[in-house]
Amino acid sequence: MMRILRVVFDSFVTVLGWVRDFLSFWMREIVGWLLVFASLGLFFYCFLLIQDRLPLEAGPLTIIGIVVFRGGIHLLKVSAAARICSEARQRSQDPSRRTA
Repeated sequence: MMRILRVVFDSFVTVLGWVRDFLSFWMREIVGWLLVFASLGLFFYCFLLIQDRLPLEAGPLTIIGIVVFRGGIHLLKVSAAARICSEARQRSQDPSRRTA
């Protein structure tokens, strides 16, 4: 009975670890890229407004596009840093890599 509970507990911990890793890396990366593409769409819309000779309407949207773009880039940087830290943690916990 204890062996079955141990197997169930280990698989549950494995699933939770995978979910944590997924949320830690991939969700940040996906949302970061979505924000970058959304900001590019805003910049294109600003370009269209300027071509239609509506620069006052394009001004605030340009600022919003810059903020959204910077937010997306920041999420991409945080995602890359989290992935590097996770790999470093895994390497430090690997007993075959330790030197005596």
